[in-house]
Amino acid sequence: MQKTYLQKEKNGKEKIKIIIAISAVFIFLAIFILTSGAKQKTLSKQPINNIETSASPPQSQNIENQAEATLLINKKEYKEKIIGTETVFRFMERLEEKGKINFKYRDYAGMGKFIEEINGIRNNGDTNWIYYVNGQKAEVGVSNYEIKGGDVVSWQYEKGLN
Repeated sequence: MQKTYLQKEKNGKEKIKIIIAISAVFIFLAIFILTSGAKQKTLSKQPINNIETSASPPQSQNIENQAEATLLINKKEYKEKIIGTETVFRFMERLEEKGKINFKYRDYAGMGKFIEEINGIRNNGDTNWIYYVNGQKAEVGVSNYEIKGGDVVSWQYEKGLN
């Protein structure tokens, strides 16, 4: 039994509709997966007692006896005591809470935080914020590097990520 031209054309249109529907589902899933892994967060100016953090020191800890670290942003220096064991990210949060700096970041599930803007200067694809510790380009993200006494963390706005 041979199919007529109209039957073949009808079957062809149905196949195209199915292919388009399947493609749309895959595109939707890809967009969902890509956007669900990265949530942009901006720090708000909340009082310190409203911010929950695991890096907060016990009440009895004497901050005066703590080591100090330095944050350099475009050659501007910010010195601050290190409280307990804290990451570069937490150190920057504390400086922001005190009104010394401001920054925006993106939190990537399983990978950590990526700094997108510091003091109003935003990454733009070609030029990005790169951080160094004691003159060496950092090999881990800001939410993983634990600052030590005497560390100098410097942020430089550079072309390329390499």
